[in-house]
Amino acid sequence: MLRLSREEDLPLVRELIVDGARAGSFDSALAQPTNEAAYFFSGVRRVVLEHIWLRPAPTRETQIAIPAAIWVYEERYISPRALGFFALRGAGHFGYELWLAAIQPEYRSRGLGKQMISEILATPIGRRIMVAQCDLHAIGARRLARILCQAGFQSARQGIACEWLANPGLTPSALAWLKATPFQSASQH
Repeated sequence: MLRLSREEDLPLVRELIVDGARAGSFDSALAQPTNEAAYFFSGVRRVVLEHIWLRPAPTRETQIAIPAAIWVYEERYISPRALGFFALRGAGHFGYELWLAAIQPEYRSRGLGKQMISEILATPIGRRIMVAQCDLHAIGARRLARILCQAGFQSARQGIACEWLANPGLTPSALAWLKATPFQSASQH
């Protein structure tokens, strides 16, 4: 079952992001107690509390607030604690980006990622997920990419380290934008 995250979910979300950073699924700087990581996690907190992500404006002197949300995945018959999460954020006029996703290590490879994707894509906001950027070298990201492809997403662009996946409902102009947009790490988003 998916639910919108609450403040008490922040420790789990942080733990899973740090775990993923150590494993190479997210920017490795997020696994260290740095100013960059502190800034990133303050942004994650804002997503949970205010449902916005602040992105630097093109001038870098201001920031742009974009809609964002973190959804927590629970199955009480499996664990009393949340099993994982999804983070979504606005991707301009064409919908949302599946930004971050993680499952607790002890529950991986049990089909729960597939269940999480199925549930989020069935929601009104999930039907607006048009893109996902997946690391080519991270095991978890490759699993997520396979699940998304089984759900109808297709590879739109592949770089040295990342791949953009696109929902088949993405407009041709948005697909052209996606093919031309530089890849970024999770902390830069």
